[in-house]
Amino acid sequence: MVVQLSLLLVGIILVTVFRRRLVPLCLIPEIGVPTKYKAGTFYRL
Repeated sequence: MVVQLSLLLVGIILVTVFRRRLVPLCLIPEIGVPTKYKAGTFYRL
């Protein structure tokens, strides 16, 4: 229990320290931009 709480505390501290460096992933490509995949190229229209 103490280990889990300490890991939670460390995680919260790291998130608050590196908050400005966190970058969200772009899961949906922009319109008209080709995106490479294993099976070929995908265009979002």
